[in-house]
Amino acid sequence: KSLLDAEEEALQKELNNTNAVARELEGLNATFEKLTTEASNKKKKLEALNLSNKNAESAEAKRMEEGKKVLETLESAKAELASLAAQVEALQLEKKRVQDDDQKKAQEFANETSKLDTEIRSLQSDTYQLDESIQKAHQARLECEEEHRQQLAMIEADKRGQEAQM
Repeated sequence: KSLLDAEEEALQKELNNTNAVARELEGLNATFEKLTTEASNKKKKLEALNLSNKNAESAEAKRMEEGKKVLETLESAKAELASLAAQVEALQLEKKRVQDDDQKKAQEFANETSKLDTEIRSLQSDTYQLDESIQKAHQARLECEEEHRQQLAMIEADKRGQEAQM
């Protein structure tokens, strides 16, 4: 009996050991399932983060593309502003040239007007002197005509006097 008892005892120990191993396995299995669940959750979180990261990268790429377009637009506007500034500068130079031309022409006109005014005064003076000369010549002619008439009258009177004496 003792052999049987010993064997039973050995089997009981083995059964206890097996049960302990089974419990340990169940615990390990539960831990494995828990770890698998955690890993699955972490995998899902990682996939969500990857998706979020991809969305963020896509949004960043879109922002960069929009930024490039804005930069191109700004560069184009800058070039256009430079062109407009050059045009304004050219127009200002042309305006100054025209103003200088106008000022030069105005000065020439003022000089010409001054010369003409001087000429007009000279002509007026000449005209006044000519009028006086004409009046004097007219007066002298009238006086000559009067003197001539008187001489003719005297000659006529002398002729009649001579005819009367004859």
